[in-house]
Amino acid sequence: MPERRTLEERLRDSQEYNRRLVEAAAVPLLVVNGRLGITDVNEQAVALTGVPRRELIGTPIDTRFAITSPAIDAVRRAVQTGAASQFDAVLKPSLGEERRVSVSATGFVDPLGDRRGLLLVGTS
Repeated sequence: MPERRTLEERLRDSQEYNRRLVEAAAVPLLVVNGRLGITDVNEQAVALTGVPRRELIGTPIDTRFAITSPAIDAVRRAVQTGAASQFDAVLKPSLGEERRVSVSATGFVDPLGDRRGLLLVGTS
């Protein structure tokens, strides 16, 4: 049992460390899966969209951002290959007016081997 307890503590420490990294980003950050569904966000993304985290998680990115087909293709490429890209999009917040934002996208492989995309949203 002590070994299991140690492993559980290490897992909790790792999860807390990762959460702190996501939250430490100074810009809105969204993580998407291969289907371009939002799987994680930081508090800056919550503030930008005006939508609670629990409502953002699981929704397709195009429900919150008006994105052109070439930009969607760029996000898919980022998720599939890790290739970085930048594009403009229009944020569709829950309240207030739409506004143009700049998005940087790149891909990564999570610990389970699934490809994900990381979107950093810049505002002006």
